[in-house]
Amino acid sequence: RDLRAAGLRPAVVCRGYGGDEPQVHRWWNPDVPVYADRDRCRAAAAAAAAGCDVAVLDDAFQHLRLRADAYVLLVASADFDRAVALLPCGPWREPLGAVRRADLVVVVRREGHESPEAAARAEERVHRAAPALPIARARPTTPDICRAGDRASALDRLRDTASSHERAFL
Repeated sequence: RDLRAAGLRPAVVCRGYGGDEPQVHRWWNPDVPVYADRDRCRAAAAAAAAGCDVAVLDDAFQHLRLRADAYVLLVASADFDRAVALLPCGPWREPLGAVRRADLVVVVRREGHESPEAAARAEERVHRAAPALPIARARPTTPDICRAGDRASALDRLRDTASSHERAFL
């Protein structure tokens, strides 16, 4: 919304993981085109060819073939409560020192799941790895899943947009 309000034409570019990732982005941002392709460069080129002048990439910090004007890296505070383990042994794609490529790191803390202390520990570890890097903190909120006049229940809307892994819990 903020990019559109600034007069830009954004697109979301994603890999299309699990087949449902593009639908989730379309649901979250119905006025923003979503381009899904295993080749993020090809998806970004398609967005540019369609007139988009900003591409917001989902889960693409490690894709160095794409030149970015800004790297905003979101990290989960929960991932810092254990030793940094790279794939396939853990959730990390790169060592912690890779955060130095970012322009901003946002430490995300899920309310009720991670404590403020966990977020503070994550911020401290990021700061030690990249002392000059700005760090912000965020708590995601549940999106408006049941708008007035909608016939689908909130649970049905969640099932429609959840990934196959998440759907197992609904």
